[in-house]
Amino acid sequence: MGKFTSVSPSAALQASLGKILAWKADQRGINPLGSSFHGSSGLNINNISGHRAGCATECPGQSFVDIDLQNVRQGVLSLIQSIAPKITSFTPENGSNDVKVFKQIKLTFNLLMDTNSVRNAISFSPADTFVVSFPTISEAVITPVGLWSFNTTYTLKVDTTAKNIYGTPLDGDGNGVGGDPFYLTFSTSQPDNNPPVIVKYFPNGVDVGTYAEMMIVFDEEITNFEQNITLTDGITPSIPLSNLNFKWEGNRGLLTFRSTQLLVGGKNYLLKLKSNISDKVGNKLPQDFDIPFYVPLINLVEGTVFDRFEGISTWEDPLSNVNTTGADTTKTLFSITSEKKRGGVFSGKLEFGFSGNTGGKVYLTKSTGHLLPTGSVNTGVWVFGNLSGNKFGMLFKNSSEQLVEIGTMNFYGWKFFNVPFQNSLNNTEFKGFVVEQIETAEWNSVIYFDNLQFNTSVTGLDDQTPGTPQEFGLVQNYPNPFNPETRISFTLPSSMFVTGKVYDMMGGEVVTLIKK
Repeated sequence: MGKFTSVSPSAALQASLGKILAWKADQRGINPLGSSFHGSSGLNINNISGHRAGCATECPGQSFVDIDLQNVRQGVLSLIQSIAPKITSFTPENGSNDVKVFKQIKLTFNLLMDTNSVRNAISFSPADTFVVSFPTISEAVITPVGLWSFNTTYTLKVDTTAKNIYGTPLDGDGNGVGGDPFYLTFSTSQPDNNPPVIVKYFPNGVDVGTYAEMMIVFDEEITNFEQNITLTDGITPSIPLSNLNFKWEGNRGLLTFRSTQLLVGGKNYLLKLKSNISDKVGNKLPQDFDIPFYVPLINLVEGTVFDRFEGISTWEDPLSNVNTTGADTTKTLFSITSEKKRGGVFSGKLEFGFSGNTGGKVYLTKSTGHLLPTGSVNTGVWVFGNLSGNKFGMLFKNSSEQLVEIGTMNFYGWKFFNVPFQNSLNNTEFKGFVVEQIETAEWNSVIYFDNLQFNTSVTGLDDQTPGTPQEFGLVQNYPNPFNPETRISFTLPSSMFVTGKVYDMMGGEVVTLIKK
């Protein structure tokens, strides 16, 4: 900074300027010796120029301009070229064992790289086939063509022919001096001949809402699922589904999707996972996996909503509650989010984790509760469960705190819960929610809340009792193929005489199951 109309900039100033320009030029990939279009002036000017080159000003002053700016530009380039590129992060870690044979290798550089030189500098011992892609000019992803070999120790080498965009060779050992290669050694897993296993899933029975969110949990990473999952009601052969999203969490894989249209209450449905679904090694499901479920006929009229979770309101940090026990402090947090919502713009998101396998409780409470209406009252809330298997309940307070268990998170998607409560003394407040750890459930998960309300009207048939169907339907037997036992469901629109028979593949009658 200064006024250099008649006074020349000092050597210290020029040195500092060079460092700043080198930092920004390297950060943004700007060529110090190049030129580019300057929008406000409509001119092509040098990338490193005096202010006056593109504006009607004397800045930075004639004494500054008199200095050979080309020397400044060359000095910036020299500074950038003096910094050797190095690899700052990589996966898998050096010396890793049991690396899956389909896993990619990811390298991150500290500088902008010449991608062609990086691609040509990569090799493996023992030799294998691979492709290299660049998500950014500072990242390289190495993917095997097919699979890496099982039970093999590989050494990846990135040679010194890998250079940054200014031609500076790689500093492989990170000692600040370029000219040495980078090495990464890892060992792949033993041969895998086991098919993927479905650990748990939702829908998982009759307690399914019309919004039809679905989750299938696998024990390993899977592929080839997009065209091998169908949903039918026995009449429509394939009900449209949303994009199928698969996420690997390190110890389990979550496949989530939903119907693109509301399902009809009072009907049976069948979700079919075909045996072509496989793990990334190619092991397929041993057979088609059928999930029959029923959507009950329920009528819900919203009550008086007293918290739509559109702001943090008086909700407190669950870790500050003295009753919260056994929580993982790095994974337990309450926030307002737009990720999921049942109404409005936002919902409440409770992320929770437990530090052990038993005894954990997470209290999500309000500093100021909500007084229940006098008399018989129900308190309802929409909950988005994540199939974690833990319990949750509502917390009320009058002369003491009372915890009412309202459900187990054995579902995925939005579900409405309604808790009756007698407030005869007009002194009971709703205070919040409690998540209680179950030993066999997930240690870490998330739950969403929305539209907390009083006196909701819920009418219709019990979740366990199918309503009167609107049409005849015959559902695929489950499990399929036949085991020692299987279940065949059908629906009738009215009372009538029914005969149910099983035939073999040649059309011969095997058995009459029902005749009445």
